[in-house]
Amino acid sequence: LIGPLVWSVPEAAVTAELGSAYPEASGGVAWVEEAFGQKVGLMAGYLGWVAGATDNAIYPVLFLEYVTSVLVSTDDDFEKDLHGIRSEQIQHA
Repeated sequence: LIGPLVWSVPEAAVTAELGSAYPEASGGVAWVEEAFGQKVGLMAGYLGWVAGATDNAIYPVLFLEYVTSVLVSTDDDFEKDLHGIRSEQIQHA
């Protein structure tokens, strides 16, 4: 409980301070460009985009993994029914 507060409160304060000092849509990229130059700002923006895309791509996978684990664990016959449906479809084809 204390760890997240020790990290989050200063992070929020720094973000609020820099956000008001640099009122641009680019956010952290503007801060990095000001401190380290355009090349490092480009790299920070690109890596931030990659991290966001990767993070957003994993949520559907995690959700489906969770749903299938809940369905299989709560209904023991689910997998048997699923295989039964498949075998019936193959036999009738």
